[in-house]
Amino acid sequence: MAIFISILVTFVLIFSTGIYFYQSKIIIKSELNHQGKLITNYNYESIDNFLQEIERITHLIYNNKKIHNYLKNNNPKIKVQLENLFLENCKNIRLIQAIRIVDPTGNIKIFMRECENLSGSRNFKKINLQNKDFFQKVQKLQKSEIIFSNFERGKLPETTEFCPAMIRTMIPYFDNNKKIGYLVVNFWGNKIGEVLDYLKENKGYAFIAELNANNPDRDGIFLFHPNRYYEFANQFNTKYLLDNIYTKEVVKTIKNNKSGIIELKNKHNFLAFSTVYPYDNVNQRWKICTVLKGSYFFKNINALRRNFLAVMLLGIFLSILTAAYLSKKLLSPLNEINKAATEYSNGNLHYRIKGTFDNELKSIAKTINNMAESLQKHINEIEDNHKKIEILNRLSSIGFLSAGISHELNTPLNSIIITCKILEKELSKENAGDVKTIKKEAMRCVEIINSLKTLSPQTPHDFRKEKVNLKEVVMTALKFLKTNDYMTFNLDLNEQSSIYGDKRLLQLAISNILMNAVDAVYPEGEIDINLRKNENKYTLEIIDNGKGMTNEEVENIFTPFYTTKSPKSGLGIGLSLVYKIIKEHDAIIYVDSKKDIGTKITLEFESYDKNNTH
Repeated sequence: MAIFISILVTFVLIFSTGIYFYQSKIIIKSELNHQGKLITNYNYESIDNFLQEIERITHLIYNNKKIHNYLKNNNPKIKVQLENLFLENCKNIRLIQAIRIVDPTGNIKIFMRECENLSGSRNFKKINLQNKDFFQKVQKLQKSEIIFSNFERGKLPETTEFCPAMIRTMIPYFDNNKKIGYLVVNFWGNKIGEVLDYLKENKGYAFIAELNANNPDRDGIFLFHPNRYYEFANQFNTKYLLDNIYTKEVVKTIKNNKSGIIELKNKHNFLAFSTVYPYDNVNQRWKICTVLKGSYFFKNINALRRNFLAVMLLGIFLSILTAAYLSKKLLSPLNEINKAATEYSNGNLHYRIKGTFDNELKSIAKTINNMAESLQKHINEIEDNHKKIEILNRLSSIGFLSAGISHELNTPLNSIIITCKILEKELSKENAGDVKTIKKEAMRCVEIINSLKTLSPQTPHDFRKEKVNLKEVVMTALKFLKTNDYMTFNLDLNEQSSIYGDKRLLQLAISNILMNAVDAVYPEGEIDINLRKNENKYTLEIIDNGKGMTNEEVENIFTPFYTTKSPKSGLGIGLSLVYKIIKEHDAIIYVDSKKDIGTKITLEFESYDKNNTH
């Protein structure tokens, strides 16, 4: 009996430990997938915020009217003023590496590099960018829009060595549809490295690779990598390309999917990735990748595996000597370990092994508890960081709406109105006409701003009912959409489409619907806009072949502050506002959507003639 119990106890010990080992491995893989998705989202938002930040800085520099005046008139005094201004920009904005103002032929007129005024020096020699790839790219633009250069290491004219990695923003200046020059701003690329280099070395590492179907020399190069020798193989003539570092299966998965997580064959490492499109071009994109090291996340499992044989032999030896004692002593601990493994497999990492343990079982229980505690702590840290990012993005959006419009416009407009009233009293009636006009238009601007405040879903609208051409409203909304060359708009609009309503509010509602359609098909897709008359009604259909929605999402899209987008993309009040405006026009709105197929939104209005007969 003692031998039988010994064998039974030994079998239970081996079997239970094996189950725990297998289930723990499944749990950790599942949590690694979850962590990989969180890290991927964090990396994507961080890189996207960096690109938006340098685009915002470029806009601020570009909008200085003195630059346009200098390019047009070549005034030396203005040149000195701009050089001093750019010097301050370089000192105050650490992201900026260089600022250049270039004439239409490629000659650098103003050159500020690393807080040094090169163009203001007597020894400044003429530099022409005509043969530079990035300059040839901006020369092709036919409108004032910002584009990014390739992320690369530049080379100074006076040296043969490469500079640190950087990316350029470029935008042309026009005067009467004629190009008069360009703004080129260089930004340090080490900021991207700082964003990604937050994992401890023993946990993993991150890198960025470029996929470029238009330029084979750049296809698969590393833009950022912890091992600096891997970066920019095209410039340093090395073979450190994505295809050479990882297997064909891994590279194929990365290329064919926007995001995901892959288990690598070596040492149970996991690779999480996402995609960024800095160039609005699906053929040139960045892959942001994070490798989570299995040696760190599986260290407790690996330690258990290494000691498993010793634990088994010791258990057999002790069970033979003390079979009767151990048959009673081991059942309770083994059941507790098995219960813990079950709890962990169900995702309950807060569970802790309870009871009194002796010898090796005490060490195993402590190791299991420590592993669960460490893993839960790491998950909580990532989730807390993600929540903080969401809160900050929402606060940023709210701050922009409230402070940006009300304060930045109302304050100067009220100052203009007060000044005009003073001037009216001081000037004669013959000379006060223009001042009255200025005051009238400024007051009109204040009314417009105040009307924007009433567009809350909880505030009733002050309608200006009039005859409105629905086709004109749609065409006006299309003019202000931010699209790219990969989006196609198919229009079928009835020219005689007169309805009764507020043109301003209808413009807002249709613009919101069109912006959602553009977001759904980004970066490429089709949007159909159909306007038809049926008896005394007009039907406006906006159809996209984008991401689509589930039935649950369709049921909630008109709920205030409900959104399927990321927090930085909006607060979720746009469609609730659309719903209110449409209902206040006694119209009907229908939504028909299928996930991964597309969305159709239908608006039904009474015709102007029918409204006037009531």
